Amino acid sequence: MRLLKIFLLVMLMKEGAAQLPRCYVYTIIGDASVLRHHKLNSLKQGDFIFDADTLVLKKSASLNLLDYDNKFIMITSPGKYTYPDVQKSLDRKPTGITEKYFHFVWEHLLWPSSENRPVPSTLIGGAVGGAKRGDCPSTLIDPSDGAKVGNDTIRFRWHHVAGATVYQLVLEDSVGSEFMNVIVKDTSISLLKRNLLKGEITLYHWKLLAGKRLSENCSNDFTVVSQSEADKEIQMLTNKVSKTNDEFLYYLQLSEAMAQNGWYDQAADYLKKAKGTLKR
Repeated sequence: MRLLKIFLLVMLMKEGAAQLPRCYVYTIIGDASVLRHHKLNSLKQGDFIFDADTLVLKKSASLNLLDYDNKFIMITSPGKYTYPDVQKSLDRKPTGITEKYFHFVWEHLLWPSSENRPVPSTLIGGAVGGAKRGDCPSTLIDPSDGAKVGNDTIRFRWHHVAGATVYQLVLEDSVGSEFMNVIVKDTSISLLKRNLLKGEITLYHWKLLAGKRLSENCSNDFTVVSQSEADKEIQMLTNKVSKTNDEFLYYLQLSEAMAQNGWYDQAADYLKKAKGTLKR
């Protein structure tokens, strides 16, 4: 019985893996189709290609695919192509996006079920490695770990902790000196940036306590930035990304540049723009 359960589990895992899309039809010219489950269907921009599919291109047709391995794949010759054929013999070029960030984009922009799902800045913080400390990986929301904040109002948000009636929010400066220690009944509190900013850039560490349910290790670091400094840094990052005719790739590269440097809100905005260039 135990061996039977293991066999069934392996088969289910294989079946699930077979359903994962491997490629996204990025651009298409001419007459191209996909053979799936013994049925031939015309391809259009935005379609997904799966492992068991066969691509069929007629004369003068061409496909540009974006695959899960972070590569663009060009098919310009007529014929039939399985996904292994595509991987082995065709022209492939990298997107220029890091693997970790690209897979985040794939899951949240290109994955079929995510078409209408927004991408919050907190998810972007996690995608670039803004790891939260301690025992509360899903409790703190904003400011997320590693974030740079330039808004006039800074909102601290967290998820409700089961059984908690009040929360203790502690704010410390870069040398560990306590700046604020308040008791809050709700799951958010807002502060004016001018009361936190010391100079152009100020680093803070905030932690949340809820009785014995959250320890002092439940914390995030974030940086408060003046408007002039924020404008200067964002412009510098924008200038480093080469403008291309491919709007999707350009916005994607801008998003990654912002995310890698802590500008998670701006990264989310550029991801939204990138998604807006894709035709479904």
